[in-house]
Amino acid sequence: MGQPVGEPSDAQARAIFEHPSLYTLILVAERDRTGEIIDWVYRGANANALRLVGQSRERLIGRRLSEVIPERAPRIASACARVVATGMLESYDSDFEDKTFSITIYPAGEDAVISSALDVTARKRAEAAVRESEERFRELANSIDQFAWTCDPHGNVAWYNRRWYEYTGTNFEEMQTAGWRKVVHPEHCDRVLAHLQSCLASGKEWEDTFPLRGRNDSYRWFLSRAIPVRDATGAVVRWIGTNTDVTESRQLQIALEQADRRKDEFLAMLAHELRNPLTPIANAAEALLQIVPTERAQERLLVGMVRRQAGQLARLIDDLLDVARITQGRIELRTQQVSIRGCIESAVEMVEPLVRARRQQLLLTQPLESLYVSGDQERLGQCISNLLVNAVKYTNPEGEIRVRHYAQGGQAVIEIVDNGVGIAPELLPHIFELFVQGDRTLDRSQGGLGVGLAICKQLIEMHRGSVTAYSEGVGRGATFEIRLPLTEATTGTDNNVRPPTMRARRVLIVDDNHDAADSLAVVLRFEGHAAIVAYSAQDAIEAVATAQPEFVLLDIGLPNMDGYEVARRIRASGAAARIIALTGYGQLEDRQRSKDAGFAAHLVKPVDISILVSLLANVNSHSRTG
Repeated sequence: MGQPVGEPSDAQARAIFEHPSLYTLILVAERDRTGEIIDWVYRGANANALRLVGQSRERLIGRRLSEVIPERAPRIASACARVVATGMLESYDSDFEDKTFSITIYPAGEDAVISSALDVTARKRAEAAVRESEERFRELANSIDQFAWTCDPHGNVAWYNRRWYEYTGTNFEEMQTAGWRKVVHPEHCDRVLAHLQSCLASGKEWEDTFPLRGRNDSYRWFLSRAIPVRDATGAVVRWIGTNTDVTESRQLQIALEQADRRKDEFLAMLAHELRNPLTPIANAAEALLQIVPTERAQERLLVGMVRRQAGQLARLIDDLLDVARITQGRIELRTQQVSIRGCIESAVEMVEPLVRARRQQLLLTQPLESLYVSGDQERLGQCISNLLVNAVKYTNPEGEIRVRHYAQGGQAVIEIVDNGVGIAPELLPHIFELFVQGDRTLDRSQGGLGVGLAICKQLIEMHRGSVTAYSEGVGRGATFEIRLPLTEATTGTDNNVRPPTMRARRVLIVDDNHDAADSLAVVLRFEGHAAIVAYSAQDAIEAVATAQPEFVLLDIGLPNMDGYEVARRIRASGAAARIIALTGYGQLEDRQRSKDAGFAAHLVKPVDISILVSLLANVNSHSRTG
């Protein structure tokens, strides 16, 4: 038997031996005559260990292990024997009274060991609480309809709930080896995983929607989310994620998008079909005004009425299409420096026939200096026109409408005031909403669709401005106010430049609608132009070769060969004619397609003759008109 080991005498060793967190014992093997270990004898103990076994140092040292703690002696003795035999330490957990200890036995000489115990009661209780919490979480997660899962900070999934496996038909081992790629739709896989990895790296919450494959190889759409769980230092220790089946809502969304697309297609087709008969009516009225003598007031009154109502129908068609474009964010602004005076004059010119028809007074007050804003002149003119039309509509015959504009606080203010029927207090907060109108009584014969003010509000806000309405109540008139950010005038700015002096042009009108083509030809002849017509694509190509027109007004929706192909063949023939689209289709994508096809301009039926005349005077670039 080796030399007995006693308590350490070195000061540093004793400090470790007496460490307040450790329970330390020194045990020496007791052997029989054959050399077999029969028991272990206490040779040292620190204060913590003495308190734990309830012994004083004098009573404990020299006593056998089996005498002091007989119920635990066999396990301790067996562990000590293995440590002495192998020279390797041994660790295990053991409960003593109401505490749990992590015990480590070290070799300390030929026949001696040191047993050191650390009180891990608090840690074990915390671990038990965590396990209990995890069990409750998993029990809850297994009972919900969503898929649930957890992963480490690097995205390695540690657990899926029961619903995940029921839907995917996978098991944990498969998911560990193949990962999410096994079930994410191939078309979405790379994007989804790249987004997830980005969120894992940044610690930001993750959210995405994509299809997951089920056990029957069909896919359903899921809204997937994951949030990071952080420790006290803020470091991410794990992620908790869910997948919620949103297939039905996704299908509904797709159905709504398809319905919306069909609605847009229907509106575009409706506009086209309405413009076809409207075009010859408007053209005929324009031509009649040229030939009916001034002294025949009654006839001119009737022709003017037809012209005004045709214009009103055209505006209603444009409003319908604008509503569709604005609600989908598909309005494109052509921004430049714009004169407020020019926009107002353009709008007043449009509504003057309505004002005269109702024998109203339209009074303009303009500042001495010109005010400029950055915007789309056509759209701003449309907004002012919509407000003026609204004022005309809700002001009694022989009523008064005042328009003024001025600068205030870095903004251009446009004010339109009428002494009409006013706005009821309950209606005022909703006046700019779609399809909202004042009372439409029998004398409100000019009532529209209730979209003009909504379009105006959306367009002005797109210009970083605002539009508001004021009224003191029914019968007390109304005030509408537009505010837009002012800009400094650029040298040479003039948005109201008149077209250059007109000279006669050779114009070919191509339209399969005979009335539309013939009536427009008559109007252009009254304007002094040499106008000829072609009713088919083939006739148009032949007419270009023989008549050599300077301009071709080309309908897009021709039968057998559409206008795009006709234009391509005209250009391929080497003809120098400028080709202008004249069509019933006026959606943004229609205009863009004609621009891409090389048309010089895009006019929408029924064409504004003043715009057409201006284009014939000078077309240098693609223009968005009509």
